[in-house]
Amino acid sequence: MIHRRVSAVFLLRDGFSGRALSSGAQVRCTLDGAPARPVWKNGGYLVFTDLSPGKHELAVGQTCYQPDRRVFTVQEDGIWEDTLELKPGDGYPLPAQAAVLELTVTEGRAPSAQPVWLGMSGPVALKLARASGEDAALRLFCRNAALLPVPGYFLIPEQAGGELVHIRAIREETGELDQPLLRGHPRGTELIPMQRYTPDGTGRLRALFPRAGTVWVYCQGAARNLELAPGGQALNWDWKEGI
Repeated sequence: MIHRRVSAVFLLRDGFSGRALSSGAQVRCTLDGAPARPVWKNGGYLVFTDLSPGKHELAVGQTCYQPDRRVFTVQEDGIWEDTLELKPGDGYPLPAQAAVLELTVTEGRAPSAQPVWLGMSGPVALKLARASGEDAALRLFCRNAALLPVPGYFLIPEQAGGELVHIRAIREETGELDQPLLRGHPRGTELIPMQRYTPDGTGRLRALFPRAGTVWVYCQGAARNLELAPGGQALNWDWKEGI
């Protein structure tokens, strides 16, 4: 019997609807520049086995989506777990009320290559049920947690910037985090679901939202919100100086 060691698991989601992709038949993967055929598991999971310890780069593509890349590190005695949210591309069926944000991200006025996180409040609100401390569990209030993009990243916004957290699971109104919070946050604060974007070589990225409204932008501890107009708009953001 051949025993394989699970090295990395990626949850593959539609970056517009938030739903897990239901089939891996159309997914194209390359690992470290070579074609790869990970194991596809129900629920949208790509599973890689028997990878050598160290850094690897995964590239994923599918028709009607923008290609995405992720650098990850395999440990000798651990499993890398992450989420890939494929963003809509050419041919994706967008609803009429969708809004597009063309964002140019700079760092000290030079094009930024840092990952940028964007998101807006969804139909299901997630809030802190009590003031939080520097711990790895959060008491949360949500009327239908099953509809949230969990596991996933959320922004706890605040005037000083904000804190990005990864919620692994929500069980009995308790959110399980990858690591303890850096600081406390007041009761009633809403957590905003966020998605990761990588700017191109000129600092540009394109994000689509189901509607116009308040969009949160986060990079390297800096967070701002902006009002996205119906139909969309183009903006510049220097995360060291503000919009």
